[in-house]
Amino acid sequence: LVWINLIKRVFNFRNSGHVDVILNVSQNNPTIADAFEWLLRPVELDSPQALKMREDFQKRQEWAERRTKKPLLEPPPAERIKNLLEKCESGDSAAWWQLVMEMSLEPDSRYYGSDLDPVLTDSPGWKGANTLTKARIIRAAERYILEQDPHPDKWLGKNILYRPAFAGYKALRLLYQENNGAIFDISPDVWKKWSTIILAYPTPVGDRGKYQKELLKIAYQYAPHEIIETLLILIDKENKEHDHIYITRNILGCWDGRLSNALLEKVEDTSLKPECMGCLLRDLLEHDVTEALGFAKSLVPSPIPSNTDVRKKALIACRTLMTYTKDACWSFIWPIINQNPAFGTEIVEAAMSEVRGHEDNIGEQLTEDQLSDLFIWLEHNYPHTEDPEQKGANGVAPRERLSWWRNNLLTHLKMQGTPEACEAIRKIIHEFPRLDWLKWTLLEAQNITRRSTWVPPHPNDILKMAKSTNSRLVQGGNQLLDVLIESLRCLEAKLQGETPASQFLWNQASEKKGLFIPKDENAFSDFVKLHLEEDLKGKGIIVNREVQIHRGERTDIHVDAITKNSTMEAYDSISVIIEVKGCWNKNLKDAMETQLVSQYLKDNRCQHGLYLVGWFYCDKWDKDDYKKGRTPKIDISEAQQGFDDQAKKLSQQDVCVKAIVLNTVIG
Repeated sequence: LVWINLIKRVFNFRNSGHVDVILNVSQNNPTIADAFEWLLRPVELDSPQALKMREDFQKRQEWAERRTKKPLLEPPPAERIKNLLEKCESGDSAAWWQLVMEMSLEPDSRYYGSDLDPVLTDSPGWKGANTLTKARIIRAAERYILEQDPHPDKWLGKNILYRPAFAGYKALRLLYQENNGAIFDISPDVWKKWSTIILAYPTPVGDRGKYQKELLKIAYQYAPHEIIETLLILIDKENKEHDHIYITRNILGCWDGRLSNALLEKVEDTSLKPECMGCLLRDLLEHDVTEALGFAKSLVPSPIPSNTDVRKKALIACRTLMTYTKDACWSFIWPIINQNPAFGTEIVEAAMSEVRGHEDNIGEQLTEDQLSDLFIWLEHNYPHTEDPEQKGANGVAPRERLSWWRNNLLTHLKMQGTPEACEAIRKIIHEFPRLDWLKWTLLEAQNITRRSTWVPPHPNDILKMAKSTNSRLVQGGNQLLDVLIESLRCLEAKLQGETPASQFLWNQASEKKGLFIPKDENAFSDFVKLHLEEDLKGKGIIVNREVQIHRGERTDIHVDAITKNSTMEAYDSISVIIEVKGCWNKNLKDAMETQLVSQYLKDNRCQHGLYLVGWFYCDKWDKDDYKKGRTPKIDISEAQQGFDDQAKKLSQQDVCVKAIVLNTVIG
């Protein structure tokens, strides 16, 4: 019978699983079948069985209501508040702390609200009060502050929740929030009395903590000694119970020389745990206390010991110096990291743990050269090839954060927009030639640098352009390409002019027959270089940059348009590589891709190329010259179109290639 009643009690006819079990079991168990007859067999509405079912249902409903319905408090909270307010007003101001507890009750509450909630205006008692009652509560709070004492000797530094002191803090907060003027009428002696609980009250999270910090600022004006003494006691308590000092975060808004000296003396206390010492050191370094910088450096011996408390303090000192000084204390930290790789990895990983979510702060403190040094060190010790799957800057694994930070350092360097940043990235590329993608980082850095260092055309440059239609401003690689093609078309006009200069590109094969042989590609390349030097440099066609032209490997020509600063140092350069070919070259059709793009422009800061072909095919070319037999039997316009099409296909987002076929025929 007991089991049957238990089954009936837990059975839920709305649960299909319960119903299925009863249907299956009842087929072989008559007792279950009888107990659940109402479910298995039809019931007549006026039968005794139907009446019994109604009675059972009614009992279940009453039982459910009794279970969910809470009894109301007697007397109700409103009356309790009224009685305690009368006690406060009759001279018993100590009744305030009991009033605070009663204000936390709902009419059907079974327990008081949290003692750690400092906001009385959120309590049921305040929300249910009328304007007159709220005014009486504020007056009771003010009287309590003036007349009562928090007795810090009973609880300060101990794990004791002393309600009279907590109620005093809540009273001060209420006065500050609801009657701001009254809070400034409190005498210095009263502030001194309550300063201890203002600092020691458990700090709320988020916006609720801002009132505590505002009260601390006021209290510190009148009671700096009391607050500093309380602070030191609480530091000792947290040092004993935790591996972190939290309390100083509340007092930083009161920072002055007295507080700085007190923490400077405390940070040298040998009884502090290493991590707690690091917390105080952080606060001091954030406020640029010079003596703290010297103390931190004194914690780092040379050589670094292994597996000792000294090593741990040295690590914490380095981590804190790296993350909380304006220059990351780089001149001190970098030699340690660089000369002691094992300890260096500990410093970097500790720094990442310390500044999680704010890693960029370190990069912002470093120069471009320092950023490149750090990136190179990180890539050697935490290479891209070993990166785990990225989950964001706050990934659970330190290795994930390190890879994110390493990459972000490079981004930060790129975004500097300075010539020094571009040079630093070149240093990284030289260190890691296998990282092909770095060249795009350099290209982006150069573009950013050009935008950030762009200077409007000088009036003199504008006047030069107005005087000469040949003058050009060059601000990018495409513009330099256009200037070069325009100059080479001028050369072509000279080659085929009234006194054709093309004769200087041919050697006479037979004076009697009037036949000639083209000079080799090197001679052709030199001829072109001399023209560009005369045209671009000599005539000053490019008015805003200094042009430098030199030969590269084999037949290629490098043209650099350079901008210099006031000290005549180059800070920006736009370059084009010209690959020169004679029309007989056996690799003529492929060299634009295989040589100019894939060899010269690949892994090169220069991303603009010009494919220059000298077209010598003519009747006066001695047919016995083997080079003539290699030349395609097409006219020059057809050759130009073919190379233009090829250049368009090879020009992508990262490189730009153009082609020009120069008419160099003789006669």
